[in-house]
Amino acid sequence: MKIIGAGLSKTGTKSLASALRHLGYNVHDHQEQAQFHCDEYIAAFEGQMPNFEEMYANVDATTDAPACFFYKEIFRAFPYAKVILSVRDDEESWRRSLMKTNNFTSSFFKNPFIILGMILTPSGRKYSRLGHNLKMYLNNELDYTKHNDDVLANIPAKQLLVFNPKDGWEPLCAFLGAEVPAIPYPRENVNSSDMPRIIKNIWHVRRMKRELAVMMAVFVVLLGCTCALLLLPSSV
Repeated sequence: MKIIGAGLSKTGTKSLASALRHLGYNVHDHQEQAQFHCDEYIAAFEGQMPNFEEMYANVDATTDAPACFFYKEIFRAFPYAKVILSVRDDEESWRRSLMKTNNFTSSFFKNPFIILGMILTPSGRKYSRLGHNLKMYLNNELDYTKHNDDVLANIPAKQLLVFNPKDGWEPLCAFLGAEVPAIPYPRENVNSSDMPRIIKNIWHVRRMKRELAVMMAVFVVLLGCTCALLLLPSSV
């Protein structure tokens, strides 16, 4: 692990992940964290810290939630890593952006088909459990200013970059010792515009849909067989 993204969701984490990938880093953003380490993060939320050193032995960087909530534990596992605290201009703009994303995700997961998948399928139940823990943390513990102050207090200054994505490549590349790319700094998921694509491409959501489709197909076959048996003429 070389880089720990300590910035909260909606502080340009998708853009940061894209930028780090362009610089050659193997990045685990939310999608990868949920796909490869869903069980470990569920356990972490429920008080049993996983072995982060083992989890991220072959990963260069993390961005976004849930990893950002456990930046201290990850930093303990990788004390020589650099930490990037991505920030917004102010807390109010962050809160507005977070609410917009939360409204979209809430609407998506109220879809009857999605609700059915979350209840009936193994992948749906697992992602639902992770989502429940994330929601509880957001509602009960998350404080933008407190989180940022906590990062500043716990990470050595020489290993920390406080980064506003508006500042572009220069401070990021200077911090990482990388050349500034000859392309504009990425702008991903601006105003939550990419959320439909992001959610639909979450591994557990895609797998849940496949599992539910298989279950429905099996149900239809069994129903058809049952009806056929019931319609058979009874032997005298």
